[in-house]
Amino acid sequence: MKKDNIPSFIYMFSYSIYLIFTMLYYSFYGIYINSYYKYILVFCVLLLILKEILSKNIKIKDLFFLILCLALTYILFLHLNGMSMFPLFFFIYGSRNIEFRKIVKLTIYLMSSMLLFIVISSFLGFIPDYVSYNNGRRRHFLGFRYALVPSVYAFNLTALILYLKKDLSFFKIFIIVLINYLFFYYTGSRLSFALSLLLIIFSRYKIKSKIILKLFVLSFPVCCVFSLVMIFNFNPNDSKMFKLNEKLGYRLSLGQQSLNEYSINLFGNDTEFIGNGVDLYGNKSNKTYNYVDCLYLNILEKYGIIFTILFVIMFFYESIYLYKKGDYYLLLVLFILGIRGMIDDLGIYLNFNTFLLLFGYQFNSIKSLNLRKDEKKDVKI
Repeated sequence: MKKDNIPSFIYMFSYSIYLIFTMLYYSFYGIYINSYYKYILVFCVLLLILKEILSKNIKIKDLFFLILCLALTYILFLHLNGMSMFPLFFFIYGSRNIEFRKIVKLTIYLMSSMLLFIVISSFLGFIPDYVSYNNGRRRHFLGFRYALVPSVYAFNLTALILYLKKDLSFFKIFIIVLINYLFFYYTGSRLSFALSLLLIIFSRYKIKSKIILKLFVLSFPVCCVFSLVMIFNFNPNDSKMFKLNEKLGYRLSLGQQSLNEYSINLFGNDTEFIGNGVDLYGNKSNKTYNYVDCLYLNILEKYGIIFTILFVIMFFYESIYLYKKGDYYLLLVLFILGIRGMIDDLGIYLNFNTFLLLFGYQFNSIKSLNLRKDEKKDVKI
């Protein structure tokens, strides 16, 4: 192995450990690694620090990016619920000089293998396949502790595969749709299935309208403001808002309820959100359901105003960067993730959203995202 490739190898090794054990932790295999999972995360971060020590050509803008990542990590450390996320910005910072396509290829291999392993384990009875019943809906957890997790992984894999291979054959598209449908059928996760279909359809067409592409750029700030305004101004006495709240699974009323429980401040709160998942032993919480699915409100209450503003700005700045580079597909992915954030909060977790690593490429030292040939034409704003 060449000396220059050692930092890249260390990063990939650390990322592989993180992804494998985090997927296991979210499954019923988590019971076997729960006691030392946090030490695995610390080990991954130590490897990333070693990677930076061995790296060369650290520039002034890298130091600025490092300070930003450390500041965001510090905010996570202020809260008990931030422990599982603390490697996030270390991975984002370390990705700035790693080719994104290499990370994508590794993620597809590891994530698909682990997803298949966990689902088959649940079918064979090695771990439980917890089943919930709610309003006539039967939902299989397929070896995970939350019903929506398998479908979220399927959506992320779909987005990554389409990034690598733009012109897939009809048969391969059919297989991808079929796999997403099977996860939807078993888990009842409608959002992931719908967004996967939307991504597949739009990825087949090259949108040339600058107006539409600029709207894509505004996805995160617009969706953030819109969803927060809707929650803040929710009025249960308004018949239209009441019906909309019902269709959204009572997300508006639950969001407003959380605002009454937790204050909005600069650095967030130690929140306790109770969802529909189960613990490592398959037991459901006896506490009242109060989960906030809206990503923007969720991180606003957990990590505060400063973290939320910086998080949205980073996505917005990344969208501008992709627009200028002419990478329509990645811009489309961020647009869909922005929309998803209004009704689902898992986009903040690296194991569910590989595209968080795109932040690092605004500060990269390899000059590009290694774009496909048809996407290397710069676009002027």
